[in-house]
Amino acid sequence: MTQASRFTENLDKNLIDDWSKNINYNDFVYLYNQMNQLIIDTAKANNVIVIDLAKEIPKSNKYLYDFVHYNNHGSEYVAELVYRELKSQLK
Repeated sequence: MTQASRFTENLDKNLIDDWSKNINYNDFVYLYNQMNQLIIDTAKANNVIVIDLAKEIPKSNKYLYDFVHYNNHGSEYVAELVYRELKSQLK
């Protein structure tokens, strides 16, 4: 699975104070997206199921309470996505 996040080109104002000052935000987002692409590419090259949560999970506090951690609603949403994908693959 890729890692979902609330990272966008324009960081939400309410999250700015939470951002680490150790790395430029845009550089970090680029690396984060590269990491997710590497997961997709590696899974495809090895004929492994990949669930692209970065694509499937809306970048909203409805699902993620901070940059990357799911809240209760997000956890339930992810569980349903994973269940449906695995169920379809096992048929």
